[in-house]
Amino acid sequence: MVFDSFRWYYGFDGKFRIFQAAYKLERINYGAPILNMPTIPKEKLFACLKIYMEGARDNGYIPDPARNQSLYFQANLISTGNTIKLAAADEVFVAVVGRITNDLFANTKESVRIRVETERVRNFDGSLIYVKTPSNYASTFGPDKQTKDMGYDISMWLYNEKCKKQCIAELSMANVFFVMKDRYNPNKRILVTMREKYIVFPGSFRNATITIAQSFVRITLSFNKRINTLLL
Repeated sequence: MVFDSFRWYYGFDGKFRIFQAAYKLERINYGAPILNMPTIPKEKLFACLKIYMEGARDNGYIPDPARNQSLYFQANLISTGNTIKLAAADEVFVAVVGRITNDLFANTKESVRIRVETERVRNFDGSLIYVKTPSNYASTFGPDKQTKDMGYDISMWLYNEKCKKQCIAELSMANVFFVMKDRYNPNKRILVTMREKYIVFPGSFRNATITIAQSFVRITLSFNKRINTLLL
């Protein structure tokens, strides 16, 4: 199974949009061959999403922009076949499911409490980077439950294997950026994030943030991908 999530939102200008739809499709079709699954043509997936969104609209499932809502839905490529042996699929079918969602933390917090996971790692060897498949999520369930039980909001994952120190990789539901002062220019800021090979999901919001950051005038903001360490 390969999947990706989409967000359909209703803008203040009265138009409906899907955030980074082409980027998501590209990621689905990147992951499918890695798991030896057929890719899906762009026009077929978008036709499927159109049917889903029209059905949601006709049934009153319309996200409210005043409440920062979106219709969060997943397009799932699921293997089919009439055998129980572990083997690659010759065919797949597409299933789309979703629901209305609010802000990730429901606008109830001025800050987010983060617990650093020090026992397990999420990106084991980089072989499934970019691939949204259930196996990339399974290792997070136990630590994320521990995070919630301890009163924190989200887990921070480290990547240890290729670094002498423990590297800040990503959060369970988000990528990580740092805004740093330039030591040589106090009026300049440097936006820093982890290199792609050290994280599991270089997400669409990360991609958009990088694109926007690189459009700024370089004298006020520069962008860099590098390893950031957490001293424990």
